[in-house]
Amino acid sequence: MAQAQSTSLLVVLAGVVFLIWGLVITLIGVGLTAGGQAIRDYLVNHGYTVDFGGAITVIGIVVLVVGILHLIVAVFSWAHRAFARYTGIAIAAIFVLFGILALASSSNSDSVSGTRSSVGGDLVFLLVPYGFCLIALIVGGRHFRRA
Repeated sequence: MAQAQSTSLLVVLAGVVFLIWGLVITLIGVGLTAGGQAIRDYLVNHGYTVDFGGAITVIGIVVLVVGILHLIVAVFSWAHRAFARYTGIAIAAIFVLFGILALASSSNSDSVSGTRSSVGGDLVFLLVPYGFCLIALIVGGRHFRRA
C-alpha cells in the first residue's frame, strides 16, 4: 500500500507567491515585448536610425522567461517535483539579493532632489515574499521527498 505524499503548507503558500509574481512578471514581459516591437515600428516609419525598440524587445523576452520560470516553479512545486524546489530556491535567492541591493541603494539620499526614498516598497515587493519563499522551500524539504 502506497503512503500519501507529505504536503507542506509553507511550500504550498510559496507556490501561491510564485504563481502571483509569475503572472505579474509574465504580463510585464509580454507588454515589453509587444511595446518594444511597437516602438521599433514607430521609429522605422518615422525615419529614425536609432533602434532601441529591439533592446526593449530583448529585455521583454528575458522578463517573459523569468515570469514563465516562476509559473513553472509554482505548478511543479505543488506537484512535489524536486527540480521546482531547487529552481525556486535559486530564483528566490536572486530576488532576495536584488531586494538587499535595492534596500542598500535606497538608504542613500537622492542626488537630484536631496530627499530620501522609502525603503518600504523594497521590503514589501522583494524581500518579504521572496524571503518567505526561500525559507519555505529550504525548510519544506519533506514536501518534495517521494514516499
